[in-house]
Amino acid sequence: MAVPQQRRRGAPALSSCDPADHAYASRTQCTLRVNCPRGARPQEAKLDAAQALLDKLRGDAQPSNTQMDLIEGMLPRELFPQYLAILTEKVENDPYPSTALLERLERLSKS
Repeated sequence: MAVPQQRRRGAPALSSCDPADHAYASRTQCTLRVNCPRGARPQEAKLDAAQALLDKLRGDAQPSNTQMDLIEGMLPRELFPQYLAILTEKVENDPYPSTALLERLERLSKS
């Protein structure tokens, strides 16, 4: 049974997900702050979030290092080849790719 959650005035509402469906810090608060459908599991939510970030990365002409660091920190193994392909495509399509992007691609291709 879910315990009603209290929040500060003006604070963002927590997700409507059942805390039992997610990893959480306490029994009364779900740590996911996105609205995911009832019954969604943490792995599915993580996969959806990672896919959304990859889609955004694909559309960014010059993605930030911060953005790519965040993606790498949460990227499930099954999406790693897709991430590597996106970075490779960026290098191929840019006449002067950044040194940071080239170094990142080199580092990731060795792992």
